[in-house]
Parts: sequence; C-alpha cells; structure tokens
Amino acid sequence: GLDADSVARFQIGFATNSWNDVLRRYGTSAAAVRQLAELGLVIEREGGEAREGERHYDRFRDRLMFPIRDARGRTIAFGGRVIGEGEPKYLNSPETALFHKGQELYGLYEVRQSRAKLARLLVVEGYIDVVRLHQAGIRYAVATLGTATTPEHLKRIFRLVSEVVFAFDGDRAGRAAAWRALTNALPEVREGRELRFLFLPEGHDPDTLVAEEGAQAFERRLDGALPLSEYLVRELGSRADLSHADGRAHFAELARPLVARLAPGVYRELLVGRVAQAIGLAPDRLAVLWQQGAAPTTTRAQAPAPRSPARPRPRQGDAGRRGLVGQAVRVLLHHPAAAARLDAELIASLSRVAEPGIAILRELLDDLRRDPAANTAQILERWRDRAEGPRLARLAAEESLVHDAKAAGAEIATALARLVTGAGKRRIEALLAKSRDAGLNSEEKLELKDTKFYEIPE
Repeated sequence: GLDADSVARFQIGFATNSWNDVLRRYGTSAAAVRQLAELGLVIEREGGEAREGERHYDRFRDRLMFPIRDARGRTIAFGGRVIGEGEPKYLNSPETALFHKGQELYGLYEVRQSRAKLARLLVVEGYIDVVRLHQAGIRYAVATLGTATTPEHLKRIFRLVSEVVFAFDGDRAGRAAAWRALTNALPEVREGRELRFLFLPEGHDPDTLVAEEGAQAFERRLDGALPLSEYLVRELGSRADLSHADGRAHFAELARPLVARLAPGVYRELLVGRVAQAIGLAPDRLAVLWQQGAAPTTTRAQAPAPRSPARPRPRQGDAGRRGLVGQAVRVLLHHPAAAARLDAELIASLSRVAEPGIAILRELLDDLRRDPAANTAQILERWRDRAEGPRLARLAAEESLVHDAKAAGAEIATALARLVTGAGKRRIEALLAKSRDAGLNSEEKLELKDTKFYEIPE
C-alpha cells in the first residue's frame, strides 16, 4: 500500500534472500568485514571451524529494509521486516557506536524535512505505521525502535514540540506499552507540555486505521486522545475499587510514587488535585498524608495521625536481601556510569555475599568498570543472547527514581554496603555460635577478627 513517493522519501529497500550478498558487495577486505561486523550488518559465525571468507554472514536476509537516519539524514542503522512468514517479524540493527535505540526515533528526520509547521508529534510502534501516516498527510509521526519510549526520546521530542500523542493498540500488549510510556514520561512532564494517549480499535494499528477512515477522521481521534492525568486516573481506577475506603486508600498509595516522579510545579499540584478528587479527599489533606507517609483514608472527621518516627530498617531476611540485589542491578542498568564511582574494595567484598542474583550484579559491575556503556540499551545488547538477558530487560523496564550518576552511585554503594555488612554479621554470628560449641580453628579466629563492616549512609 505504499506509493512510489513514500518509498523514495523513506529510502525503503530490500535485502535479498542471500547469506552473503552484503559480504560480496562490501566485504572486499578484512578491514571492511570488521567494519561491517561492528555496524551489525554481518554476524560472525559461532565456533572456529569456518573457512576463511565464510566466518561471517549477512544479518538481514529476505526483508523489507527501512534505513534509520540521524538528524542530519545519515543512515546509522536499519530495520528489516520479514516478507511472508518468519521470525522475528521485525529485526533491528544492534547497538553500535553510531546507533543507540533508546535515543533515536524512526521518521524524525523525515518529519523535520516536511517543512510543515510542527505543533505536535505522534509516536507509534512500527515503521509501516510511520510511512503510511506520512503518506496520508499526517507528517508528524515517528516510531520508537523496538524499545519502550525513554526519557531521552522525550527530551528530544520536547525540544521540538510541546505536545506528544502516543498511539497504541487496544490489546493487553498495547496497554502495557502505554503504561511504560507513561511512567517513563513522568519526569519530563511539567506545565507547558502536554502528553496524550490514544488507544486504537481492536484489530487495528495506525497503518490499517488511517487507510480505512482517512487522515481527517484519524486526526479527530488524536484530538480526543486521553490526557496523561486522565489516563493515569483511569488506569489506577482499574486496579483499585473506589466504591469503598480501603480501595480509595489503595488507589492513593498506587498514585503516590507516580506523582513523586513529577518535577515540583503547577502540573504536579494539579495532578495531586485530580487524584484527591478521585478518592474524595481535599488536595491539601492528601498532600500532607503523603508527606507523612501515612495511608490516606476518606474519613475526614478522623484526627490526623501524629507524624511517626522514622521506621527502623527491615531485617535483612531473604526477601530484603534479594530486593537489595535487584535494586542495585536496576539502578546500574539505568545509570551505567555509576559503576566507575564505586569503591573497588567494596565491590570485591561482594565475594562474601551469597544471595540470588549476586553473580549477575558482580559481573555487571566488573564489566562496566572494564568497558563502560553509554546507556541501558548497550548493556542489554551485551546480554541479549544470555539466559539472564530477559530478566535484565524486565528490570530495565522498571523505573528508577534516581536521576543522575552521582545519586545512582550513592544508592548502589548503600545497597552493596548493606549486602556486605549483612553477610558479615551473619558470618560472625555463625562463628560465635561455633566458638561456643566446638571452638574455632586459627583461620576462623583470624576471620572473626578481620571481618570488615561498611558504614551505611542514612
């Protein structure tokens, strides 16, 4: 359904059904083959038995090809859609020195070349969606590149426009993607910026819907898309029963960490007011209760509870320790530069910790200190073919409330210190128990004397 002008404007092409077409055309020397491999256009075969000249093969075969271009129009990567049956349906270039999925948007170059007055951007999920929307005259559509919308995407978008509309399928996967987009967007939301969410009719994506009903009807849908505040309230309302006090309190607790991600200002105050309206509580009362860390109720006659003292730290049981490991990994995924800020002796002390996931955390720390990564996507690419890759991807999709490498380094250091100190205390308790029962040998006495604890910041 694409016309010749769209094919030419987006430079859409085709990769033949060959294992070595790119190699034969461009891999004319060992140096050229290395470059092709670094750019993700060819893949090195596993094992060392391949003959000279047969050690690599083309990544893209029998696929419709979409060049991904930077702001200056230079091709930095490709997306390939399979023709007919086959998996995966879409295949992107891997992370390279030129291409970072979490920062680029497909179609942004073409949007800027359209020279139309740009009032908003429409973010969709597929290459074909972008091209068909542009072909229909909606020339402000872009797509993410096989990843959730990131804060980096939104920073780029808000440098160009003050309004962004996300379009998602109305199925479960589309709703999950929309919620990830909302949580990622919250730190970038403030007065003067508008985010909306459009959920498409069942069985449609933007490509098929604009073809069926035309550009004007599609744009009317965009005009009626849900504002972020209304989508947030609607989604949380589906997770809590607002017909009774317990459900309203649960709603408020679900909303609290989301509102906390917003920058202070008018928009945040208005969203607090919208949440308060949903649960039938005065906005100032809700704000006070949130500040106190109390679970709000809708019984206004009840005297406010006194401010409680700081809660003691939870005992480092199994769940708590697993939480510390996951917390450290999650923050590290969001802020890989924080690894360089950590004390080498503290990292080495993790060898004394025996908790689920500690081996992955240690490997991540060692790898990032040896070979720093620029962003989350680069880390995930390194682990893509490992068994732990999906778990890391899920952790990366969760949100971190830390927003810079310095704060991330402090949070990770705190988690590591708790893990090491907790392990040391448990070891000392075991040694003391043994000393009472059977006595210690010379090595155990030395270990008891030299076990080091780390100061845990408040």
